[in-house]
Amino acid sequence: LDFLEQARLDRVGCFTYSAVEGARANALPGHVEEREKLDRQEMVYEVQAGISAASCWRTARADASLSGFFPLVSNSRPRTVAPRCES
Repeated sequence: LDFLEQARLDRVGCFTYSAVEGARANALPGHVEEREKLDRQEMVYEVQAGISAASCWRTARADASLSGFFPLVSNSRPRTVAPRCES
């Protein structure tokens, strides 16, 4: 989570490990319980949601400030990095 907060990546995917037939990782010790995997995944997505929301806000604000200088920039459809951002 520290890396994610420092890097401020706008889009991040996260998946939990699942045993796959024939994978050598299946033999490694210390497998994490399924509930713990899901809790960790949720923590990643919570941090990521905050980063994406902040990025959307900054982008929408930049669009609003640029619209007076560049007539082709429209505030009706802000250019956002994350597709789930709507304003």
